[in-house]
Amino acid sequence: MDTAPANAVCSLVAVVAVTLISGFSYGYWVGAVIAGVFTGILCFALLQLCAALTRRQRKHLDNPKDEE
Repeated sequence: MDTAPANAVCSLVAVVAVTLISGFSYGYWVGAVIAGVFTGILCFALLQLCAALTRRQRKHLDNPKDEE
C-alpha cells in the first residue's frame, strides 16, 4: 500500500481496534479514544514513511548506474 488513502484506511482500522479493545478492557472510554487517536496518527506516519522508503528503493533499483 503506497498511497495515502490506503494508508489512511489502515490507520482508521487501527484506531477502531485500539479504541474498542482499550474501552472494553478498562472501561475508560476517554482514555481509549485518546489512545486510539494517537495510535492512528503514529500508524499513518509510519506507513507513509515505509511507503516513501519503498518508492525510493524501487526507483534506485529500477535505474541502476553503470559501474565501469
